[in-house]
Amino acid sequence: MNINETKLDLQAIEDELNKSYDYTEEGYWTYKLALNKNTIVMNIFDGDEIEENYGIEINEEKEGIKSLLQDIINFIYENEINHRQNYVNKSKSYYSRKIKSMALWMGREKTEKVNAINIDLVERYNTTTKLKNELDYFKGFTSDFYNALTELCPTWKIEDICEYIDAQFRIYDMHVGIDINEDSTITVYYLDSKFTIIVNNFSKRNIIFSDLYEKFNNVKIREVN
Repeated sequence: MNINETKLDLQAIEDELNKSYDYTEEGYWTYKLALNKNTIVMNIFDGDEIEENYGIEINEEKEGIKSLLQDIINFIYENEINHRQNYVNKSKSYYSRKIKSMALWMGREKTEKVNAINIDLVERYNTTTKLKNELDYFKGFTSDFYNALTELCPTWKIEDICEYIDAQFRIYDMHVGIDINEDSTITVYYLDSKFTIIVNNFSKRNIIFSDLYEKFNNVKIREVN
């Protein structure tokens, strides 16, 4: 890792993040990024007060603005978003199970059981509502970083998909060639065949790979036969 270049990259990210403030009812978010050895020290301010403070380990195998921003985004998802989202996602099935159980106990006129389930449902609802609000809060940060990523690295999405596709094909010992075209498409080559794929902000890299793998695997089978 080149320390001086990494510091310059972090400064460029900070400048981009703070170009337009994210206003809230209380004020606005501003960001301060610094480097301490192989760790990004990130402070997020609400006005003059520090709202959040993180130490984010850098992936030293990759360098550059894109990698730094992806490290930050992944850190926030792993530490703040994923476990909350998992809880919220499971609430619907939780409510269904509890209501089914409550209907059973009501049929048996077990009032205590019904009351206990009602308490559980209220507690789950309150916790789920709280976590949804927290998700909106933390996703506000990731939105800022995704916007910075798009501004500073306009081709990051298509590059990310190409890297993923190449790595996945290598797992199957299939070595492909990939061209990034000017019209937001990629052309993937394998043996004597090629396919061109349109990429946009909604493209899912695993779906693109699965589609290409099926097509090229059919080519491979035809070549063998």
